[in-house]
Amino acid sequence: ERIFTFRQLLTDKPFVVIMTQEGLSYLQLQPKDYLQSVKKIEVKQKYELAKLVQWLIYNGYQRNYTIEKPGEFSVRGNIIDLYPPQAAQPYRLDFFDDELETIRMFDVETQRSFEVVDNVTIEPLQELFYTDKMKEDAVLKIRKFFDNKILSQREREKLNNDIEAIDSRKRLDGLHLYKSFFNEQRTTILDFAKNKVLYYVEPHKMEINEKTQLSDLNTYAQTLNGQELFAIPFRISLEEWMKQKHIAIDNYGIKQANNTMDLGIREATKFQGNIKLFLHEIKDMPNYRIIVNINRKEAKEDLIKTLIKNKLEYHEKITD
Repeated sequence: ERIFTFRQLLTDKPFVVIMTQEGLSYLQLQPKDYLQSVKKIEVKQKYELAKLVQWLIYNGYQRNYTIEKPGEFSVRGNIIDLYPPQAAQPYRLDFFDDELETIRMFDVETQRSFEVVDNVTIEPLQELFYTDKMKEDAVLKIRKFFDNKILSQREREKLNNDIEAIDSRKRLDGLHLYKSFFNEQRTTILDFAKNKVLYYVEPHKMEINEKTQLSDLNTYAQTLNGQELFAIPFRISLEEWMKQKHIAIDNYGIKQANNTMDLGIREATKFQGNIKLFLHEIKDMPNYRIIVNINRKEAKEDLIKTLIKNKLEYHEKITD
C-alpha cells in the first residue's frame, strides 16, 4: 500500500494521504529511485530477457521454479511468469527472441490463461530495493559505521544476519533500519509530494506515541543487550516534525499550539420546541456560534421573541 502511495504522489495529482506517525517518521529512498524502478512492459516491444530478469531481482522479486504468490517470478525458455504485488492474478510474458509477443493473465492453480492484455506495469516489491552497486556501497557504509562500535554478541549476530539478508535480498520488509545507507539524504514520504499541507491530528497523542515508540525500541535494544544498532539514523523524531509547517487539529483542546485549528463538534441537540431548555443550554456556550434549524414558522417567531427578550444577538437565514 505504501509503494502505491509513493507512486500516486509522484504523479503530482491531488491526494489526501492518511498515515500513521510511525509511517511518517521512517526514512525512505529518494523519489528518483522509485521513478526509475517502475517499468511498463508492452507487447510488440523488444527487451533483453537477461536484463529484465536482473531488473526484477533488483526490485525485490524472488525467482522460483513456479510462482505461487505475489512477488515471485519464474523463467522457462522464452516465457516469464510474473506475479506483481498489486495484481489480482499473475501474468505470463511470452517472447519470440527479444520481442514480447503476448501478455496473458493466468490462474495459479490451473496454469490456464484467461485474458490477454497489451501491457503490465511493474513496480518494486518492497520499500527497500537496490542494484548490485547500491548494495555493495551500502554494505561498505554499514561495516564502516560499526567499525569502532562495541557490539554485544546478540547485536553482532543480528547485524551479520541483516547484512546477509541485504546481500541475498531476503526479508527486505524488515530491513528499514538500514535505508539511510542506501540514501544519504534525509528523505521521507513528504519528499514525494511537491505541494503539500501537513495536518497533525491531536499532537498531545503524538507525543505519547513518540514516547511509546522510543520505549519499544529501548525494550528491543535490551533484548539485544546493547543500544548500538539503534544509533543508526533511520527515523526522524517528533521534535523535528513539529518544526515543519503544519496545521494542528486538537479535538479536545488539551494542548493548543499557535497554529491549532479547533474542530471540536458534537451531535446536534433536539429541543422539541422547549425554548427554556434551549436557553439553559446556550448559557454555557457564550463564545460559540449556534445554528438552529426550525421547520415551523410559529416556532421560529416564538424563538426570535425569546432571543430579543433575553438580549441575545441572532441572524436570520431562510432557506427553502
